[in-house]
Amino acid sequence: MNALERLHAARTLVSEGRREEALQEYIWFFERASKENRSLDVVRLSGGLADWVALADVYPKARHALEAIRDRKSQLLLFRLLGWDAFHEVVSINEHLGCEGQTYGLFKALAASDAKFAERCADIALPSILQA
Repeated sequence: MNALERLHAARTLVSEGRREEALQEYIWFFERASKENRSLDVVRLSGGLADWVALADVYPKARHALEAIRDRKSQLLLFRLLGWDAFHEVVSINEHLGCEGQTYGLFKALAASDAKFAERCADIALPSILQA
């Protein structure tokens, strides 16, 4: 099954009330789709996340899983083990969860430890910075 088929399967599973199985498909899609096809990043960070958050509204475990991915990537960013793409993912997750303040906090921490990297991330962080 390719990445788009996995996303479609997740949506079908949600409609069938099979929430745990849907969650596993959303996790797979988020973590692996861009490795299969880089052009899926837009779908992954917009529609895919929106669908996942809709599931999280009725299935709290889905929110916890998404927050865990965000928190893991944030920590790896702070240790500079991940780059701009991961920062973009964290920003997108925070936007979908309504946690823009966390983006601002992460950006401030990055700016304190690596100003050049933070400068590179500033454009994508700016809406969250302004909101905070």
